[in-house]
Amino acid sequence: MIKLVYILLIFAFSSVSAKDQFTFLQLTPQSTRIELGKVFINKDYLLELTLPSKDGLKVKVAKANCSCLQLLEKPLSNSKEVNLTFLFKAIRTRKFKVSLDVVFENGESSRYFVIGESTSSQEEPEIAAALLKSPALSVNKSLYVTANRLVRNQSKYFFVDLRNTNEFLKARIPQSLNLTSLGLRTNDFLKSQTVILISNQLYSKELESQCKQLRSSGFKKAYILSGSLQSWVEAGGKLTGVAKPEVTFSISAKEAFVASAFKETYFVSDNPQVDKVCNQFIKKTAIAKLKRTPFTSFICFTYEDFQAIKDMEDLNAVWIESGIEGYRDFLEHYTKILSPKSIRLRQKASDCVGCP
Repeated sequence: MIKLVYILLIFAFSSVSAKDQFTFLQLTPQSTRIELGKVFINKDYLLELTLPSKDGLKVKVAKANCSCLQLLEKPLSNSKEVNLTFLFKAIRTRKFKVSLDVVFENGESSRYFVIGESTSSQEEPEIAAALLKSPALSVNKSLYVTANRLVRNQSKYFFVDLRNTNEFLKARIPQSLNLTSLGLRTNDFLKSQTVILISNQLYSKELESQCKQLRSSGFKKAYILSGSLQSWVEAGGKLTGVAKPEVTFSISAKEAFVASAFKETYFVSDNPQVDKVCNQFIKKTAIAKLKRTPFTSFICFTYEDFQAIKDMEDLNAVWIESGIEGYRDFLEHYTKILSPKSIRLRQKASDCVGCP
């Protein structure tokens, strides 16, 4: 019966897209884990799952928490097992853990996890070379101030945190204010103060531009905290809030990409694949020999690498929470955005009156 269902499914889907090649996988879970292994993105997989039955009860419904896993046929049950047929299709490269709830006719349920990793097929485009170019910008040192200088005389400075409220509440410098750059400009009484700007960015051209605008608006003593909160903690500064250290020292893939445009930023990794996602990188063992300045910063792909180098003296370091896979996903996303096809679609959308 199962084989007949499989043949019918192949026939039905071939009429939808003849060029798609379905891969058939017959799986039995180990405990609550259904190991799918490595699969290619944008490829269709037919999964036949054989699960233990509950006292011969029929399955009422089987549903996953992600649309990548879709039930194709009504579950078949007997006294010993339940047979389910799913279509699985991943659209991004990542490690995945999809939960699958099987509900029986008496209301009882069992939860399973479909676990694996999706990787790019050979048909996927390589990351655009423009995104991997060597750093071309240099930090405008006149706009920054180091944490070591601030920690010693904290009471002399007025700290303005530009991050969103949620991030501010998790971890912040005591007595700092949570304002936007626009909100700061409306507080004229701060023009006479030495204002220190705090953000998630290690270095950012946009942040430097905001600091220049503040100075031209009368905030003559506006500066950016070099290395953000990470450097503040390394210099012995205190934080209030509830965030764990690994959260305080983490940045997003986008923030890492913005910082990578600066010559003072290095990615840290011993992974030989790192040259496929960034140009300026360094091995952990080579950091001690690197000629550094107070503005030299390091971005790690794992928290373990971050912990291994954080104790070096005067070292500004952070780690990317999504890891090297998340950073590559980010670059692949921008590769697609930069593609001629994507640009044409955006141009077309801009002519539509229904688009914002």
